[in-house]
Amino acid sequence: MSAATAPIRAISLDLDDTLWPMMPTLQAAGRNWPTGLASEPPRTATLMATGERARIRKALQALTRTGLMTWAGCVARCCSTRWRSPARTRHWPTRPTGFHAARQQVRLYPDVRVVLSRWARDYRLIAISNGNADLDMIGLGGLFHVKQSAALAGMPKPDPRIFALACEQAGVSAAQTLHIGDDWHLDVCAARACGMRAAWICRPDLKVKGPGDGAPDEAPFADLESIEQALRAGHFDPARPACDQ
Repeated sequence: MSAATAPIRAISLDLDDTLWPMMPTLQAAGRNWPTGLASEPPRTATLMATGERARIRKALQALTRTGLMTWAGCVARCCSTRWRSPARTRHWPTRPTGFHAARQQVRLYPDVRVVLSRWARDYRLIAISNGNADLDMIGLGGLFHVKQSAALAGMPKPDPRIFALACEQAGVSAAQTLHIGDDWHLDVCAARACGMRAAWICRPDLKVKGPGDGAPDEAPFADLESIEQALRAGHFDPARPACDQ
C-alpha cells in the first residue's frame, strides 16, 4: 500500500521545539549542572574549583541552541549511563536529581495536552527525538504507544532506521504514519524519504528552521490544532513528494 492511499493510523512527533520550547528548559538545566554532577557522577563536582564552575556556567549561557543540545546530550549520557549503578537505575524515574530532573521541567505549548489527548484516542502516538526528554516524567508518557530516541535506537534523525524502528514498534507502516516536527531536514525531509507523510511545524516564538531560498513552496503550521484541522480535511492524503535535503 502506497503512502498516497494508506489511511493514517499513527502520528509520530518530535519533542523539543515541537511540544515545548527547548532553549528555556536547557538554560535552566544548565544552571543546575553542578547539582547534577554532584548527585550522579560521584565526586566529580567536588573536584572542580569554584572559579572553574563559574567559567563553565558563563560559557553555557553563551552557547547557541546547537551548542546547548550537544552539551545537554553529553551530560545526559554521562549521568544516565556511565555513572549509574544498577541499584540507582531502578529508582531513576521516581527520584531524579540535578540536571536530568531540570531537563524535564518543560513548559508545554497550550495546545499540546488537549490535542494529544484527542489524537491518542484515534491514532497510535509515537515520539521520535534526538534529545533526552523523558515523557513519563513530563507527564505525557501515557499518551504515547512508542517512545523512541536517538540514544535508545542507536542512531539519530535523519537516519531512516530510527523512523522505521519506531513504526515497527507501533505496529504500523511508514505509509500509515504522519510525522510532525519543527526541523525541515531532520523531521520533514527525513520522514518523507522514509515513505511517511510529514507536517512541518514552526511555533510563533521560534525562528523558522526551514529550507531557505529556492525551497518548495510550503509554509509551516503554527500549532497542533492547525495540523489537526488539516488532518480532518484530508490535507495529508495523498502525501507530498520527498523533498531535497
